[in-house]
Amino acid sequence: KFYLPQNYQSVTTAIINYASISVYYLFPYLASRNCSPLTNLDLALSLFLYVVGGFLHYCADAQKFYTLKYNPNSLIVEGLFEHLQHPNYLGEFLMWLALAIVAGKYNVWSYIPVAWLFMGTIIVGMPLKEKSMKRYDNYETWTKKTYRLIPFIW
Repeated sequence: KFYLPQNYQSVTTAIINYASISVYYLFPYLASRNCSPLTNLDLALSLFLYVVGGFLHYCADAQKFYTLKYNPNSLIVEGLFEHLQHPNYLGEFLMWLALAIVAGKYNVWSYIPVAWLFMGTIIVGMPLKEKSMKRYDNYETWTKKTYRLIPFIW
């Protein structure tokens, strides 16, 4: 019999979680198998998307960490969050789109991780986070003057 301590999830849940995370590893596999040469535009675009995405993702996470550390129980409405409700998600999308270009922009398989990210953030993560943030008094005012994910669009 397989023993799991009480604070661990079931083996089935662990397998599902592992499979979910493994989708990310399609990028290096596909990039290593991609025999089409990258154009200078592909290279420049993927580099730009990755650098901007990394900046947004990590700066938003750092801002969230330090703001909540020194001002807990408050809605973050300054810095990157003054313009976007989910700048870290936008950054992650940009990074994954950059990796999809390198993995093969015409290969449908390259976009499976991006679709997986879409499901995990847009369909599941953002609604849960927004439901949690509604407890703050200034939430409604903040959402009316910020974009959810894509500046000037949504």
